[in-house]
Amino acid sequence: MEQREQTQHMSGEQSMAIIQQIIHDAKFKFSTNGVEFLMWGWLVAIAAIVQYLLIQLDYPRSWLTWAVFMPMGMIVTIYRTLRRFKKQTYQLTVTNIFLSVILGFSISVLILISMMHKIGPITGMGISLVFYGFMLFVCGNIIRFWPMIAGAIINWIAGFIVVMYLDIPNSLLALAIAAILGYVVPGHLLRYSYNNKKA
Repeated sequence: MEQREQTQHMSGEQSMAIIQQIIHDAKFKFSTNGVEFLMWGWLVAIAAIVQYLLIQLDYPRSWLTWAVFMPMGMIVTIYRTLRRFKKQTYQLTVTNIFLSVILGFSISVLILISMMHKIGPITGMGISLVFYGFMLFVCGNIIRFWPMIAGAIINWIAGFIVVMYLDIPNSLLALAIAAILGYVVPGHLLRYSYNNKKA
């Protein structure tokens, strides 16, 4: 009886060790390949700032920045995600969840962009920020990386503020700030953390 309890206790400890190792491996692996967070953060920030500047210059088709930058990001993300799925020699649940979230996010953004002319730019930006927040929240919780969760909260708050209080030019600035604080800063912190563990 005592031996059975000890075996169950050991298997429970072993299970926790395995789970911790999977999370660590996913965090380590994702930070090495985590260009997506940095890429999306910079693409969104640059597109928003360029559109803001074009609006200030009274350029009538300022929205074209999104037609250029977002498809680039989606193509790269989908390509890299599908390539990683094919390269996997074993099924790692955490990594699969990560890749599925990124792929689902990219498809959702593509659909949102195609609906933008119907829902309007401010509503579209607000929904985009909610999507960004959702992705950061899920990924941050999977790898237990709190800067990403903070980035999610920043994006959710920005989404609410954009829809409720801001005009288009100021919404673009809020979007750029949320992208930098939500994606770029956590992306660099994750890379920094990876480099320290690697050394």
